[in-house]
Amino acid sequence: YAGWVWFGIGSHYYFVFVLAGQCVLAARWQWRARRPWGALVPAALLVSGAVLAWAPGFLADLGAQRAEDAATRMSWWALPYTVVTFVGGLSWGPAPRLLQAAVVEQRPAFAVLGPFWFSVGLAVAVAAGLGACAMPALRSLSRGRSLLVLGLGPLLGSLLAGVFVTGFRPRYALPALPFVLLCWAAGLRSPRRSVVLVLLGALVVIEVGGLAQMTAPAYAREDSRGAAAWIRAERDDGAADGAVILVGEGTSPFMRYAEPGWPLTVLRAQVTGSATALRAFVREVAKGRGTVFTVAARPWTTDPTGALERTLAESFSPRQYQTLAGVEVTRWQRVPVGSGAGKRE
Repeated sequence: YAGWVWFGIGSHYYFVFVLAGQCVLAARWQWRARRPWGALVPAALLVSGAVLAWAPGFLADLGAQRAEDAATRMSWWALPYTVVTFVGGLSWGPAPRLLQAAVVEQRPAFAVLGPFWFSVGLAVAVAAGLGACAMPALRSLSRGRSLLVLGLGPLLGSLLAGVFVTGFRPRYALPALPFVLLCWAAGLRSPRRSVVLVLLGALVVIEVGGLAQMTAPAYAREDSRGAAAWIRAERDDGAADGAVILVGEGTSPFMRYAEPGWPLTVLRAQVTGSATALRAFVREVAKGRGTVFTVAARPWTTDPTGALERTLAESFSPRQYQTLAGVEVTRWQRVPVGSGAGKRE
């Protein structure tokens, strides 16, 4: 059990809310059975060790999220965004980067659905139907309350943490999905068994179809691999000293495709909020270099006003520009002192 806890937290640290629900039930059963508590001590020590093993990574990621969201206002439109993205299907609706842009700009996430109303609505209806069919069965089960604790604990815990701790991340309630599915499966013991089977079949079709569409060329995803290949070619063509600035939270996969030794720097939101800090950032990154590359994916998350481009234009000129699926790459060339720097047309 401790081993599974270790893997669970390693896959997503919000698994601690799953663990919390299980601990509540274990303590309740232990108290009602009036058994010696000593039997739980070794298990508690092993589980605590599993949690502490991931603590450094958890704390580092928590700090990074808080820094990333320092300049972002909480938007309750992120809640329907969560429904559209994870319940409606990641690839059955508009690209997540379009939904995120709407949320950051305080616009309803539904405003960008466009032609996806039917497919997203169908997916949401199937999920809601499964939940509705399961409710009567949960009330009739002897351990229905236990199932609700296991399901609602992770859901509410991750939702509240996403709103009040990390900020702007209510979609992190996703780890509760397996426990919600457990509640839905209880609907098979209800008089609506045939309806539940149809809905479960529809859910499988939706998920398989969504997985197939995610690999389709027409589905707009951030092409970090293409951006890395373009920069690699540019570096081989006389820009070998070029530093790379990553703008926006969508650029994190770029690090997997970058060549070892590339000077990569991530632009943080707190830097773009100060003109002085941004100029110092550019000076440090571009020190002794004639070329700077910028890779932007969901740039509104860290640089909503385009301050980095304006600052770079004081000393550099955009020599080449490439637009990929959800990613914009620019090669900036240093201009001679006194000649003035150009701006992208």
